[in-house]
Amino acid sequence: MPDILIRDIDPDKIERLKKQAADNGRSMQAEAKSILEDGIKMPIHEWLERVRRTAREIAEAHPDAGSKSSVEVLKEIREERMSRLMNLNSRDDAGDPE
Repeated sequence: MPDILIRDIDPDKIERLKKQAADNGRSMQAEAKSILEDGIKMPIHEWLERVRRTAREIAEAHPDAGSKSSVEVLKEIREERMSRLMNLNSRDDAGDPE
């Protein structure tokens, strides 16, 4: 991986970098690298393309995910649970050991 050398940094900034690195449990180099990486933002068009690509991948992996609303899914879960409870209750009433 390429290296970078930055000259003539204000000594106060170096001290602040040392303190920040220590506060974050990192070396000065790791802290400076983190600051640099955070400061270089991805262009918006690249970010949007990444979001679109991820959404497509999720949709392809889960084709039925968008076919029902969350309200419908919750209703089905409740109905299924109620049915199981009713079956258990009817077995208890009938003396069924299972």
